[in-house]
Amino acid sequence: MRVVLMISLLVVAACGGAAPSAPPTEAQFLAECRKIYADADDAQSAEAICAEQWGFEQTNQDLANTALIAVGAAPLEAQSVAALLPGVTWRAPEGGAAANGALGPLDVRVEASQPTSLVFSWGAVGTPIPYDAKYALESRGVRFESVACQAFGASESTEVFVATPRGGAPFGVTIYRREAPTASAHAFYTVTLDLSGAAPTTESALAPARAQGDTSWAESCDASNAQYQ
Repeated sequence: MRVVLMISLLVVAACGGAAPSAPPTEAQFLAECRKIYADADDAQSAEAICAEQWGFEQTNQDLANTALIAVGAAPLEAQSVAALLPGVTWRAPEGGAAANGALGPLDVRVEASQPTSLVFSWGAVGTPIPYDAKYALESRGVRFESVACQAFGASESTEVFVATPRGGAPFGVTIYRREAPTASAHAFYTVTLDLSGAAPTTESALAPARAQGDTSWAESCDASNAQYQ
């Protein structure tokens, strides 16, 4: 479990709540982080670590806020997405995308193909993934149901979810994660939001793989992993 998520869950427990709950405040988050690193030899290093972890937490919550703005307006045409998301710093489109930008350390892309998709991505060498969009959206009251998965062990998976906001319409979320197996390897994290207004099903999510004879996809990550055991 990534430290930033662990700290957030500890805040929930300390406040007597049950996850999912409201995201922690900066004061709550830093207080729990300092407890974790209380035995650190260098107090200044501990403060720097906690400040970095708070930055990851803020990006998690910025992602959640941006996602909810976008899906709240779905269905959307690709050309309409950028104007709705003022928190993203946009630049000239590239690589066939309708729009490209950044949300803090995250790259943001609007796919021009159908269905219109909003994609957040991150990558680094030899670094544990510091983000968890599912947790961040759950802390905003979004309920997740997994409908399909392609998994290659515990460190790499692509999982398709139906996400349902409290009082809102369900939407599709696909999360790809690949942890770096060594210090010289790349870690990747990508979150794709379906802005078509239609929620995926297991059947619709698995159909493209089945049409190509790809058996790596299954109804769950456990079922996908089972074929490699």
